[in-house]
Amino acid sequence: MWVSVSPTRSPLSASPRGPSRLNARNSPPRAADRVHSTPAYLAPEVILHKGHGFAADWWALGVLCYELVAGYNPFQGISAPATYSNIVQSSAGSMHLPPSFPALLCHIVRGLLETEPSKRLGSVAPDGSGGAAAVKAHPWFSALGVFDFEVRTPRACIPRALLWRLEVP
Repeated sequence: MWVSVSPTRSPLSASPRGPSRLNARNSPPRAADRVHSTPAYLAPEVILHKGHGFAADWWALGVLCYELVAGYNPFQGISAPATYSNIVQSSAGSMHLPPSFPALLCHIVRGLLETEPSKRLGSVAPDGSGGAAAVKAHPWFSALGVFDFEVRTPRACIPRALLWRLEVP
């Protein structure tokens, strides 16, 4: 089943026939008009056809962080339309987080699941601050050591069986 967010139908509809072929102006869709995704990871602005940018990706990261720790999706409904409804009606400030979530995780999940894209953690502010650097610098990621690695050029891997052929006499 394709889940299609189509401006020509109700924003909360799923279609077994595949994605919509026309947008609201009855013209062929552009890339930003077509959405093919797992419904539970769609940002509210995508579902409501308000236009979207990188902030929608930060939303999906927030859902993923929640799901990895809790073991279930925060917005999952019994159907795609129910899931869309849960997402659209959500609010990061009033979102119920499991008591087992550490404070740092609650902070980053609430930041990434901010319903206003311009206020979402990872969005670039008018002064140029924020963006991916703000997400990487969040204490939850540093506590996990996610970005604690060196970028090095890997050495060539030569199997031992071939080393004798490479030796110079």
